[in-house]
Amino acid sequence: LLVTRTLTKEIWLKSLAIYAMSEYKKAIILDCDVICIQDLAELYETELEDNLIGAVKFLNCYIYKNNKFLNSRQINLLEHDIDIREDYFNYGVVLQNLEAFRNTYSLSFFLEKVFSQNYLVQDQDLMNVLCKGRVKWIDSKWNTYPFLPDEFHQSISMVEDIEREYWIKGYKEPACIHFTTPVKPWLETRGVYSYAGSFFWDYASRLENFDFSFFINQIKEYNADKEFLNHIVGKNYESLYKEVQEK
Repeated sequence: LLVTRTLTKEIWLKSLAIYAMSEYKKAIILDCDVICIQDLAELYETELEDNLIGAVKFLNCYIYKNNKFLNSRQINLLEHDIDIREDYFNYGVVLQNLEAFRNTYSLSFFLEKVFSQNYLVQDQDLMNVLCKGRVKWIDSKWNTYPFLPDEFHQSISMVEDIEREYWIKGYKEPACIHFTTPVKPWLETRGVYSYAGSFFWDYASRLENFDFSFFINQIKEYNADKEFLNHIVGKNYESLYKEVQEK
């Protein structure tokens, strides 16, 4: 298989899993930078009916919606009747209807689409094109971003009033936190999103023989204060997360 900047090994594995798991009718597909803090059984039990996918709308749709000018990516997707300002989803946390997708698109057709189009976000853009009109919009809590409070409120200020509560509820009670930016908790313990990253360190610390050397070096580098150490080492993660949200 061809591996490029937009067609990485990880994207191939994620995309072809739909066809490789032929014995399964549906599956939850996650990006590797997602932290799950609620039981995924609830998501899995969602009834998809004839829809090809269950997904959360891309919050940045509203940011694009307020821009007067279309960028090249939007124009590219509009050629396939996908308006990123209206009906575009993030592919980081989805419930995929494997059986319906395979029945709709053969593997040869899927591969032809992969190689014939040059999307900016190859798997996500392609899935939006292929699943158009057959998307079940699920609760926003299943794919939330680790916004700081000010960032979040600035983002939802662009959302229409009728949909704003949908995003607020998911932000306050997240089921999956998706680190979509280059700032990842396993790369930067004291980054701007360290309050959400503490969930990652909680789960990591439960692994047998987990190597804390990177974490300890980060602590030394940033000269972390006692309060921070208490939240991470003391594992008061949820209290910290709520504390930051409420500010």
